Amino acid sequence: VINNVYMESFNFPVDPKIQSEMNEVAIRRGNIIANFAFIESLISNFVIMHYIKDEKLVSSFQQDIFEDEFFSYILKFNLFKKVLSKYYTQDFKKFPIDQFRQLSKIRNIIAHASIVLFADRKTKKVLTQIMFNHNGEKFNAQEKMDEYDVLKNKIQPQLQNLASSLELFNITMFNEITRD
Repeated sequence: VINNVYMESFNFPVDPKIQSEMNEVAIRRGNIIANFAFIESLISNFVIMHYIKDEKLVSSFQQDIFEDEFFSYILKFNLFKKVLSKYYTQDFKKFPIDQFRQLSKIRNIIAHASIVLFADRKTKKVLTQIMFNHNGEKFNAQEKMDEYDVLKNKIQPQLQNLASSLELFNITMFNEITRD
């Protein structure tokens, strides 16, 4: 009998190889969340720099508005799309908006999913790879994280190139902000 066993209720020893894989998943998961926070900061800074030309006001505007707990990623992304489509039409046409949405969706699955193992209760052996359970749907953890990396590697350089090619602002200032 194969049963779905959630980590919280896993009450028998986990094979060291599986434990090692779980540790790798946890590290990669953290890196993905941190990476997406960086991408979100690129979006925020793009919008801020479009509207705020005075370097002295950028930091306070960012702290007061964009870092407010109710100023969500979706709102930032919608502002980014509006600025790009209205003021930078040619760049907007080239920008992979659908891939960006997919990246966000994958990040949410990875960040909010439970880690699931499948085990045989009789033999107490883990039978399958580590899975993510998100809203009742199961995903192979490694495959989902690989999918994120592929999209990230397409999108992140385009976003960075967009910022520098538009010459909206001093790139040195942009780099300092995105490092925080």
